[in-house]
Amino acid sequence: MPWLEDFAGDTLDGFGSYDGIAFADLQFDDVVADNSKFLECRLSHVAFERGNLARSSFVDSLLTDVRLVSTSFAESQWRGTTVRTSLGAGVDLSGSTLRRVTFTECKLESPNLRGATLHEVVFERCTLNHLDLTDATLTGCSFRGCTLHELDLTKATLSKTDLRTSELDIRHGHLSLAGATIDIGQLLALAPGLAQELKINVKS
Repeated sequence: MPWLEDFAGDTLDGFGSYDGIAFADLQFDDVVADNSKFLECRLSHVAFERGNLARSSFVDSLLTDVRLVSTSFAESQWRGTTVRTSLGAGVDLSGSTLRRVTFTECKLESPNLRGATLHEVVFERCTLNHLDLTDATLTGCSFRGCTLHELDLTKATLSKTDLRTSELDIRHGHLSLAGATIDIGQLLALAPGLAQELKINVKS
């Protein structure tokens, strides 16, 4: 994106529109930028702490080495966007829609994707701890070489979603795996949880 203009402001604004802007080496604390729009932007070494970007949108953008702490992206829209080598803790993406988004080598702690819609979203070599997908809908998604620790799939819908090659630890919602693809090793590891939810009495 060599044609991008450098961000010249001090903060982000609610309902702000950012088109072809490069954000680099910035710290946004307690920023209120709800309903903001980012089109063909690049965010590099940018940190958000305790921010509110609810109902924002990221389209055809690139986020690299971004740090997100206790920041809300609730009901946001993401399309054609890539997130690389980024860290997050307590990120709220509840009710959001993500289409053709790729996360690569990211580490997210307690990401909230309750009620979110994910279509053709790819997670590559990511660590996702306490990922909450309650009531979420995933279609054509894939998790490649990821670590999913204490995953909550309660009432989630998974269609054509590939979980193979990932370390899979499900806390709740084993039955929501219907429609997903897993490998035999994952099946064996998940067997106790599946048996418990199906109320199967297993005895030696």
